[in-house]
Amino acid sequence: MKTIIVRYLLIFIQFICVTSYGQTYRNIPPVLDQCLQETHIIATPGFAKAQCQPFVIEPGETFGMFITLDQGGYKQLDIVSTAFSGLKSNNQTVATLILKDDGTQGDVKAGDNIFSNNLLTLPATAIVAPVGWFLRYCDVTFTATNGSTETKNIDFGFGIRIIPSGTNQPIVKKVNDTVQYTEYIMNLVAPAGRADDRNSISKTYYKYFPDDRDFLVRSTTYPTPGDNVPAANFYSVKFNTTGTNVASTAFYDRGADYGSSGKLLGYINMFYTYGGQARLLNHEVLHNWASYIDPNLKISISAHWGFTLFSSSGFGSGNQVKSFTKLSDSTYVFNLVTDESYNSFELYLMGLLPADSISFPIQTFLNASYLMTTVQGNLYKSSGLQDISKTQYFNAMAVRSPGISTSQKSFKVGSIVLSNRLLTPKELSYYHIIMKENENK
Repeated sequence: MKTIIVRYLLIFIQFICVTSYGQTYRNIPPVLDQCLQETHIIATPGFAKAQCQPFVIEPGETFGMFITLDQGGYKQLDIVSTAFSGLKSNNQTVATLILKDDGTQGDVKAGDNIFSNNLLTLPATAIVAPVGWFLRYCDVTFTATNGSTETKNIDFGFGIRIIPSGTNQPIVKKVNDTVQYTEYIMNLVAPAGRADDRNSISKTYYKYFPDDRDFLVRSTTYPTPGDNVPAANFYSVKFNTTGTNVASTAFYDRGADYGSSGKLLGYINMFYTYGGQARLLNHEVLHNWASYIDPNLKISISAHWGFTLFSSSGFGSGNQVKSFTKLSDSTYVFNLVTDESYNSFELYLMGLLPADSISFPIQTFLNASYLMTTVQGNLYKSSGLQDISKTQYFNAMAVRSPGISTSQKSFKVGSIVLSNRLLTPKELSYYHIIMKENENK
């Protein structure tokens, strides 16, 4: 596996945007998903399994969607999603995707409690591969065998991966019946229940590969449906800089828990996006240095930047404001950042630019909150714009150490893909291409 060099203005985005933020953990336990429970005489069915097969396709290739309920008594699922734009079933464009369990309309087998449609295609002209196509919040109507119906909004968190037509498949080297690898990817056979055991997964990685990675990123072929599934999360393994985290008073190295003797800085989980997108990997890597700024400066919030005026941001898709229009003393129209390359402030925190490169003042909106969407744009309420001068910033935050003269300038990432069997070269090609693209950019 090759070295991924983090460069200035690192990423040019070619991927479908992720619709939820990553989560970050340092000295706190993982946040548990909160599920909204409803009361029913008969419990609403859940999903024992939900997936698309094959999970790696070329544009225009036929695939199927398969959903297994955790209880019987249902005959049809009607699914509505904004992601269905252009989706076809048996060459007919669908607004509502119908899954049956009676052997008709693409259902593979009647009466097996698997609601399926294996006649699906996506329009090749609308796809810029490699990319992930996935379902998040969908309105699902359950039709029982007695004809009664119930509709729920479901966060599916599954989909497919799409590779360019005619992709050259990577050379795959098999180690044993549970481990194989390409130049960019390690494929490990592991049950879904083991997927979140980051210590065990990383220790398995180090059985076969040297301890020379700064970050390990874990992806899976398993769907991850559930409420509020994040795109990814970051676990800090080693903290060894000053001036980047106001909350940390001492350095630490938890590498032994992961099987590393001191090289590993962080461990990243990729969830429903199936791993590897450049924008998402950049986002999670940035967590190693950024977002733990003195709260009095109002720059960071919830482990990400708050409503801060930046032209670009490696976090992206959050509260960063590219431009704004003031409508009144407390009402603004925000144009949020779409350029997800690292800005000078982030590059400074990462040790890639000197402090003099930061564009001061850093401006933040105080007490900002979303109001509504209008013809003018997205309206936000804020008590005002605050300028943070260079003096104010460095009175609150220590100067980064190591500084630009001695800081690390390149970083290596090890990519691990978990599956319930060894993947085919075509299946591995998606992950292989994604990591290769990350390196190129």
